Amino acid sequence: MPADDLKIREEMLPASGVILFHLDGQLDTHSFEELNNAIQAHFDEDRFKMIFDMSGVDYISSTCVAVFLSALSTAAQNG
Repeated sequence: MPADDLKIREEMLPASGVILFHLDGQLDTHSFEELNNAIQAHFDEDRFKMIFDMSGVDYISSTCVAVFLSALSTAAQNG
């Protein structure tokens, strides 16, 4: 996988309704939009409970930290 690629695998945990995101690669200025779009797609479906497995992430930029902070704020506003 090239250094700037991000792989996102999503899994619904049926008993809880939680979305589990498995992230692999780098979270940077090249991949933040892909991450944001994946999160927003669930928000659009009124799904606000998420867990992020970042064990495969080897770099995260401040831009992606901002994506997580924005998602946290949206999720908190929606219980």
